[in-house]
Amino acid sequence: MTKIYLLIIVFCQFLCIELFAQESFQLRPYTRDYTLVGFTSPLATMTVSGEIAGRLQRVVVDIGDAVAESGEVAQLDTTFVIIDLEKNTIAQRQIEHRLELEKKTLERYTALITKNSTAQATFDNARVLADVLALELQSLKNEENRLREVLRRHTLSGPSGWLVIDRFAEPGEFLNVGAPVVQLGNFNKLIVSYSLTIEELRLLKVMDTTELILPVTEKRMVATLYRISPDIDKGTRKVGVELLLDVTGFSDVHTLRGGLRAQLIIRGHEEKNTFLVPVGAIKSRYEAHWLTTVGGSQEKVIVLGRSEDGQFAIITGSGLSAKEFYRVDSPSNSTQ
Repeated sequence: MTKIYLLIIVFCQFLCIELFAQESFQLRPYTRDYTLVGFTSPLATMTVSGEIAGRLQRVVVDIGDAVAESGEVAQLDTTFVIIDLEKNTIAQRQIEHRLELEKKTLERYTALITKNSTAQATFDNARVLADVLALELQSLKNEENRLREVLRRHTLSGPSGWLVIDRFAEPGEFLNVGAPVVQLGNFNKLIVSYSLTIEELRLLKVMDTTELILPVTEKRMVATLYRISPDIDKGTRKVGVELLLDVTGFSDVHTLRGGLRAQLIIRGHEEKNTFLVPVGAIKSRYEAHWLTTVGGSQEKVIVLGRSEDGQFAIITGSGLSAKEFYRVDSPSNSTQ
């Protein structure tokens, strides 16, 4: 009797192991996906150059630095402009003193002319001299404004938060007008460019959410459709499309930079009578492939290929049903 019990226990254990090794599944419709690879680049770039000629006094940023909130990037030598401003200030004071005296003289002659106690020519000369001095003072003030604007332009500035891509000049160099000093890029938002066929572009537009896979971050990031070229590339016959990644507030912003590989997966339409099944569900015998239902019957299938990760087989067959449950064995029991 004890032997019978032992046999029952062993049989139950074997049955449990066999059931554990087998799982059931339903067919999953196969959609043809398009995987495209692009590379990140800054949303915009700009080259900061001098509007005036002068000797470069200092450069406050280097490659990889972010432009400070003040926006200052570099400074030209301001010695001669400051000297001209001081000279202008002195000239204004001189004119102001002369004008003050001439106004008093004009007031005196105005009082005399009303009493016919002075010649008209003398009065006219006093009035003209006061007007000329007033115009000279206004001209000096305008010159002061011009010099202050020139002084302001000795400070080269860029947008706050932009990163320095390249640096072209060093302190002590003499720069001509328009000579580049640094190149800046807006890396708060990244652009990823792709070349799509008309069909791929149509599928991209109807997707609910566009995600990009950046292997370096090991994350999926939501992107938005930014720009679409109205023409096609003459070489590839494809449309240029740019997707926008807003990385403002990203915890590791320095990880997100230009030149990162970004994968875009465009979901296509379901292929008729084509399905995805686990690789372990396929049985191969006599150069034919079979699927086994949970009831034990077998359906002949044609294997079209495998998914990119290699875990699923792409199959088709005349007797397949999406409502039927099929059996998949564990890798140790399956026939590859």
